[in-house]
Amino acid sequence: MGGKYNFENETLIDIREYDKNVDIHEMIHKVLSTKTTYGYLIDLLNRICKFDNSKIWLRDLLINNMNHMQEVIATNYEYLSYLKTDDFETYQNKINELKQNKKYYKYFNELSWTREYLNKENSELGESIAVSILTIGLLALDVNVWKIPEEAYESEKAFNRFLGTENNMNLFNPNTRFKTFINYHNPKKDTDEELIKSMMSDCQLDRDKIEIICIREILKIYKNYKNIDLILLRVIGYGTIDMTTLSFSFEEISYLNAFPTIIDDSFNNFKFNLDSCENKDFISKVLKVNRGIVRIDNTILGAPIINTLAVIDYEKKNAIYSVYKNGKDLAEIINSSKLDVAFFDIRTYPRFREILERNVSKDIYFIMESSVLYNIGFIRQEFINGEYSVNNYETYGLLVIKKGNKILLQLISNNAINLIDRLWKDFDIFLNKKEWNELYNCYEDKIYEIIKNYFEYFNFSLTCIK
Repeated sequence: MGGKYNFENETLIDIREYDKNVDIHEMIHKVLSTKTTYGYLIDLLNRICKFDNSKIWLRDLLINNMNHMQEVIATNYEYLSYLKTDDFETYQNKINELKQNKKYYKYFNELSWTREYLNKENSELGESIAVSILTIGLLALDVNVWKIPEEAYESEKAFNRFLGTENNMNLFNPNTRFKTFINYHNPKKDTDEELIKSMMSDCQLDRDKIEIICIREILKIYKNYKNIDLILLRVIGYGTIDMTTLSFSFEEISYLNAFPTIIDDSFNNFKFNLDSCENKDFISKVLKVNRGIVRIDNTILGAPIINTLAVIDYEKKNAIYSVYKNGKDLAEIINSSKLDVAFFDIRTYPRFREILERNVSKDIYFIMESSVLYNIGFIRQEFINGEYSVNNYETYGLLVIKKGNKILLQLISNNAINLIDRLWKDFDIFLNKKEWNELYNCYEDKIYEIIKNYFEYFNFSLTCIK
């Protein structure tokens, strides 16, 4: 469907298959996953699984038990939203297009009874139908996770055995819960009142308590884990921006939260040879590259912290990796190279800001790998009083911000282009707006190479250098 929510802050939209309301579809996945006990528990597990794979089986099992209901809700909400963002004719045309996609049309058609009396004259009902479906989805995902016993977390077999006991599928499986809840509202279906009451018991409708509940559950899951402090570091304080403080509608927040990229798990576009070397050899190899880019990549947390970087040689199709110890090493590498330098992990820059500002005068680029909404803090910290401009490309927009020798490149949804001025106002960020040609022309070739490198090299990140 041209998008993906991967349990990170932003939602992803694929620039090769983009459709206007995909932003909304993916935002529904995010709402269902961050505003419910079941979804938020998966979010936290996903963060932990990036450095410890002992509970990947649990994360994947929990995801599988909610995938179907998530897609039913997101697909119905997406297509009903055309009644609000466009008109009834567009809504009908989009449904006709959807029929070519049998998988997603089946998701949409599963709730056809909710639209039985929807027509052009009462099309405003589409929004209330969509909200009702979403609300039922939130209830289905408000699972009493605190009632899952410790022994169920010991293995996949133990968890499935727990789900198969008595009425646990209705109490702890969101796919089953959603089907039961939604059928309760279908006049053509028989329902069990007592079952509904038992499923509603202890539903965590107080959203403020979800984080506390899920962190406690994480501590239960990892009770005997030797590095529990590292677990806590990954999950405590992990949250989302309070959208209620913004002046934007739900649809507009969906647009700002979307991040354009290439969603391709096979990485077929990446044709470079990989090499790694010691820091002392890296500079000599960089000096031999005539056309390419120095990427400041991941900072791998742990003991010790590992800072990674790479030079991408476009002519020889090589990607040479290395590590550096500190800001002094990084400044030396940047100054030694005639190539453009771009940070692809913005968490690294603030740690070395002081030494880089003092010792580096060449332009430094920042390619943002998440949505503009979640890079607001970095923009405020590094670019306030700078200059910016936005341009509309065919399937995505590009926001460029410049201050001194720092140049930020932020991919945004086309739907978000006209919202950027308001975004700065909402977050009290002063930036001077420039005409696109005035700001972009001086850096056109360099920006093109960096964006091209991002898409060619997408998501092929270093996880370990030995």
